Amino acid sequence: MRRWAAILGTAAVLSMASALPTATADQPAAPAAADQVTHWAMSHGDTRTEGDIYWGSGYSAYAYGWVKAGGSVRTVCYSGSAGELGAGGECTTAQPGRTERFAYRFFVKTEGGVHRVDVTLFDGERPSEEGVLGQLYCTREGCTPI
Repeated sequence: MRRWAAILGTAAVLSMASALPTATADQPAAPAAADQVTHWAMSHGDTRTEGDIYWGSGYSAYAYGWVKAGGSVRTVCYSGSAGELGAGGECTTAQPGRTERFAYRFFVKTEGGVHRVDVTLFDGERPSEEGVLGQLYCTREGCTPI
């Protein structure tokens, strides 16, 4: 009986881990299996941001990367989609001279899962149309400037 209680307790703890938020500033290990990986990079003046998108065979895609701000505050935002369906997104801000890492899981429950991930670099802490410094859209085939 104690053995079953220990097994069930372990299963409960493991299932709780999947309920935790998927966006984090720390760089976790990359997913073990990805159908394809798309690398992307952007720079503007003394600011650079780059990362990888791991496209899975299910409904998810995972984005990992970093942004290093030079002399000004910079924000990078990333969002996923499948046609008209949004798959979530997040922004990460780096202060001058700092490097910030990010990781995010995009999910959309539709045939083929996430098809596209957009990455946008902004000037300042608050994303705005006037502050766009660079923009890419990425698919399994690669990334294209917008």
